[in-house]
Amino acid sequence: MHHHDEPEPDADDALPEGLLEAIRAVTEGELPSAELAAALAAIEAAGAVALLEAYRDVHAATSLLAGPASECAVTLADVERATSARRPLRRLWGLRSVRVAAALLVVAGVAAAVWPHDVVPTVALAFAEETARVSPEAAAAERSAALLAEYQPVRDGEPQWIDDPARARDVAAVTGRRVLLFAQHPQCPWCQELRGKTFHDAGVQARLERFVPLMVDVTRIPEGEAVAYLAKGWPYFAALDAAGDELAALPGPASSTQEFTGRLDRTLGKVAPDAAGEREWGPVRASAQRLRAAAALAEGDDLAGAERELRELVAADGDGAFGAAARTRLAELGNEALAVVRDAERKASTDVSGALALLEAAVRRFAGTSWGRDLDAVRSAVEEHGRFPRLVFPVSGDDGHAGDRK
Repeated sequence: MHHHDEPEPDADDALPEGLLEAIRAVTEGELPSAELAAALAAIEAAGAVALLEAYRDVHAATSLLAGPASECAVTLADVERATSARRPLRRLWGLRSVRVAAALLVVAGVAAAVWPHDVVPTVALAFAEETARVSPEAAAAERSAALLAEYQPVRDGEPQWIDDPARARDVAAVTGRRVLLFAQHPQCPWCQELRGKTFHDAGVQARLERFVPLMVDVTRIPEGEAVAYLAKGWPYFAALDAAGDELAALPGPASSTQEFTGRLDRTLGKVAPDAAGEREWGPVRASAQRLRAAAALAEGDDLAGAERELRELVAADGDGAFGAAARTRLAELGNEALAVVRDAERKASTDVSGALALLEAAVRRFAGTSWGRDLDAVRSAVEEHGRFPRLVFPVSGDDGHAGDRK
């Protein structure tokens, strides 16, 4: 900008409406590029370039005077001396321009550290963005929750065979057990005896409780798979891990129930996981029911109830698959709340009312939750100050959002 011949205005010259705010915003670097260009053009059109430069000098000088003060103890002469000591002032408006700029700072209340500043509110959040890690066990818990909410391997004296290999593997992953595969043909005499007699023996049923029982009807699978089972011996039993890999085979008919029970015992001795790894069926059912209850509450927009169920599930099954699934869902809910905060932050730069509307809707949705308190704090700050607050996230290990963020 060329302004070397700009005349010094009279003392009584009135500043155009909004000019002071434009000078302040340009000086403090608050404007995006498009608005900055428009503000500079308006300042030049008003013949106030020298005032802008004097304002910058005074702003820079007063910013060096640290320490908040409830009342200003600095005189305009102090400002002039501090400015002069920093660098020679431009001659366009002379000393009176500095006095005008300093006075404008006082009147506008924007001199950093000396006069009350345009304070940016701060809100300390209790949560930060989390990585919603879905472990294989947590995914298995999600997929099998509906089945496991009511499942037990033996009910009313009848084995409860699962007929889907994928579902059986999920149950094995969640319960820390092995799958007992029984490949059978509906018309096979040995298979009929097993189903009608052997599987009703109390000793056999007690051992079935240690497994995830899976029955495959060879008439309902591809012919190649059926032939493979027949080639291994008939009837065919095998112990599988949660990945579906065969750990031990028990082919051929047993001469008696006692012999079959002995086979199961030997198999368990070889392939059963540590006792600590096996989860009791009762607690597994309770955890599955709680995860399903949390999902139903969330679908009904009762996020407070959903959070309560999930946190209780984490407490009850902290190192289990359902506890892992609950932690993932809690992270997803927290990230949803934080996404609203960030959307409102972006919107507040051009539409404070729109940002408030977003936050108010989120406060209602998350009412009664731990995230709802943070959302309401952000909403209150925007409503009170008319601008978006500086967010302070909790210090955490690896979320990447710890500390201040403007």
